Amino acid sequence: MKEYEIWVGYYHLGQGDHGSREPQLLAKVKAVNFKTACYKYELESSLKRIVEGELRGNLNNQDYEWWYNPRSNSNSWTGKYYTSKEEALKTFK
Repeated sequence: MKEYEIWVGYYHLGQGDHGSREPQLLAKVKAVNFKTACYKYELESSLKRIVEGELRGNLNNQDYEWWYNPRSNSNSWTGKYYTSKEEALKTFK
């Protein structure tokens, strides 16, 4: 297996957020390919959010589908995942 870097490019959350200033490295994940690395990252992140939501008592099951879209290989908050900083950098204007 290979270790993949998972990067996000430009994103703007709104509501007073000023937008990202540079690409952000989210994780390094060992997997058979990049898409599988993204799935593994998202599954681990989702499990963490679920556990934290349960502990706080504010878990919202309606949010599950917003977390990750495997068809576009993206997260609804931060956008598409990229294999390198250079690819993510192209999203900045």
